[in-house]
Amino acid sequence: MKMYMYSIVSIALVVSLSGCQTTGWEQQQRQDERLASEISELRVSMQRMEHRLSDLIGEQDDLGADLLSLRDALREQSSRSDSSFSALSSRLDEQEARQRALRQELTEDLSRRMEEVIRTQVRAASASQRPRGSRAEVGYEHEVQSGETLSEIARAYGVTSQDIMQANDLRNPDVLRVGQTLFIPAR
Repeated sequence: MKMYMYSIVSIALVVSLSGCQTTGWEQQQRQDERLASEISELRVSMQRMEHRLSDLIGEQDDLGADLLSLRDALREQSSRSDSSFSALSSRLDEQEARQRALRQELTEDLSRRMEEVIRTQVRAASASQRPRGSRAEVGYEHEVQSGETLSEIARAYGVTSQDIMQANDLRNPDVLRVGQTLFIPAR
């Protein structure tokens, strides 16, 4: 019986050892299958990434082309803006020069007209006599208009500002009032 037990134990040992090899081989096979599956998934993932990378490179190329196009457009717009600014600046300078010339012309024209009005008043006014102290003086009366100066009035009548100041007892030639009547002595 010892022998019989020894044989059973040997057989059990052989069976158990052979089962261990089968189990180890099955584990290896499962592990290989898992690795193959993971490798397959990694390959699919890598293909997706390569496809996405290809798309991103295409988008980058498109963006680069758009950037170059925008730079060219900006340079062109900047060039046009510079020339437009220069043209506008030139036109503004010309307009200001025309305004200065027109202002000067209007000032001169207004001065001439004021002198003509004063001369007309001188011609139209009749000689009047105004008593001065003990003697009577011969001359004209002039009503001061807006913007007139004593020197303009004197020039229009052919007398000096001093003559008018003395005849009217004026102390300051710059103080005239619109509507004031001045006696202009005749020469």
